[in-house]
Amino acid sequence: MNLSLKRNRALFLSAAVAATMATSLGASSPLYAQSATGNTPPNAPESLTIDGQPCGPDTTVKVGAAVSWTVTATLSDDDGDNMDGILTWTDTYSGTEQSWNTAGVDGLRATWSVRSSSVPGDSYQVTAAASDRDSTGPASGGCTVLIDRTPPEQPTVTSTDYPDEGGPYGSPGEPGQFTLRSGSGDTAGYYWSFQDAVGDNDVPISTLGSAATVTLAPPNSGPITLSVWAYDDHGNISGKTTYRIFVGF
Repeated sequence: MNLSLKRNRALFLSAAVAATMATSLGASSPLYAQSATGNTPPNAPESLTIDGQPCGPDTTVKVGAAVSWTVTATLSDDDGDNMDGILTWTDTYSGTEQSWNTAGVDGLRATWSVRSSSVPGDSYQVTAAASDRDSTGPASGGCTVLIDRTPPEQPTVTSTDYPDEGGPYGSPGEPGQFTLRSGSGDTAGYYWSFQDAVGDNDVPISTLGSAATVTLAPPNSGPITLSVWAYDDHGNISGKTTYRIFVGF
């Protein structure tokens, strides 16, 4: 056999051996998990949270009234590449998708800000993935996000010390008891104010939907208006209730 024939036979055998190895390794082998450029796709993001609540398969995250919600996850890439984090919210009922990208660094947490106006529905499936210069890795998350946009019912206000029935009753600085009650089962507390300022004074309650009795001292004599609001755990605030009293001298 001359030298040329030997060389050709060797090349043929080398190609046959390579083909056999590729067949036995299959596409799942680490050798073939890389792209044609030798790049490995980013890993699935870890520790995905929405407003601090963990988001994973078979979990439910509840959010409420807000201008926006903060979403974070840790991104990683075995090649140490910089990445884009891709956050996707899919409407549970319509299937409509909204996606946001944010810059990420291997091993650090990426942050997205989701404006409530961008997701007008009330139920979403949320996932996150990472993409480097060549490929997108697997997604993580999969939680259901429920958005509560319904405020509690306006509260009622009653007082035997300072009834809203003319008057005068009591005197400036004389304390009296006022009972605040909303008919909504998810009421988490009440705000009250003599200055018509929501959030001025906070009265949280230990049992959702229950009433609260507060002791208040009218600051001056004459007509006074007590403003009261109910709120829930998701930041929704009811309409205002005004309770008018007439304080003696």
